[in-house]
Amino acid sequence: MPTEWLIVLVVCAVLALPILVLTVVVAVRRGKAERETAEANERARLADQEEKERQALLTPPRRPFAVVVNPTKTDDVTGLRRLFRIEAHRIGRPAPLWFETTADDPGRGQAREAIAAGASTVIAAGGDGTVRAVAEVLADSGTPMGVVPMGTGNLLARNLGIPLEDLGRQIRIATSEQAGPVDVGWARATEVPPGADDGIATREVGAGRDGWHAFTVIAGMGWDADMVHETRSELKARLGWFAYGFGGLKNSFKRRLPVRVSVDGGRAEELKVRTVMVANCGALPGGMVLSPDSKFDDGVLDVVAVNTRFGLLGWSHLLMSVAKQSRTGAPEGETASGAPRRKSGLRGSEMLFQPAKDVRVEAERPANVQLDGDMLGTAGGVDVRVSHGALKVRFPGAAE
Repeated sequence: MPTEWLIVLVVCAVLALPILVLTVVVAVRRGKAERETAEANERARLADQEEKERQALLTPPRRPFAVVVNPTKTDDVTGLRRLFRIEAHRIGRPAPLWFETTADDPGRGQAREAIAAGASTVIAAGGDGTVRAVAEVLADSGTPMGVVPMGTGNLLARNLGIPLEDLGRQIRIATSEQAGPVDVGWARATEVPPGADDGIATREVGAGRDGWHAFTVIAGMGWDADMVHETRSELKARLGWFAYGFGGLKNSFKRRLPVRVSVDGGRAEELKVRTVMVANCGALPGGMVLSPDSKFDDGVLDVVAVNTRFGLLGWSHLLMSVAKQSRTGAPEGETASGAPRRKSGLRGSEMLFQPAKDVRVEAERPANVQLDGDMLGTAGGVDVRVSHGALKVRFPGAAE
């Protein structure tokens, strides 16, 4: 019996040995395969990580946008800043750079700081003065500009179709990726009389670029500049753009201003006017359109010489003419050569339109000059030129 069990055990051992060897071989091979798979996965992970690191080095980090805000134009600066921070987080940007304007610097220095800090976009949050100051610095810089209108006229925003009431939408537009070209007008005062600089020009428009100062909507010499000069900030804060009516009425019956106007180096034309304006855009508050032919991206400015006669009758006729052309979209006046564009019934007022790229206005006596509602000062003349597409602005429907 013991011998038989021994034989059985030997037979079982002989039979089990191949199975054991096979099991060991399979286990060894499986372990090797698993190690190879793990090593392959690790190599793939490291390669993927290296590729991501390489792409990160090749792809510049998302830069923050900057906000240049006029703190006097809002009752809640902290709340406004919070809204911009929320929007930055929503679109995956770092916290925005924040600069506040001062009485001595309406936005030029702050815009320069923003560019130096690497801002992806510089947003002007304020009135026309803030927008003009920031635009002057950003022109030809390649850095896009956003506009959050918080002022009285909000002229550029009106002409670009930026909503004037919806703050959330204004911020989304200003921080979007859409940007389109906008022309920039440049003006330089000439024949400045001794003692005429009362500090207004230095404070509002600064030194400019070699004496040239930017505007994006309208430059004017005469009645419109007198109106701007007479309108006080506290009145604008209470009455909005209606406040300009008081300054306009006060200066409506001054002597007309004899001027010589030449465009693009041509022959000067002598006129007697209430004002000479050079428009880059035409839309004004109240649905009025000063210059229906003006387009902010066509590389051309439009000279608008305005005259009235017969006191209130002439001014009333001018208002009706502007209202009519605002409704029809056709200029209610004549070209500078005298060829009528549209007859005006009573002839109590005249508007002469002339497209131009370079303009020179020489006045018989010194007069006030304004740029987008900022006083350039008193001068005997003004030179104006246009820089086509110098500014990139974020606005609805913009296309690069």
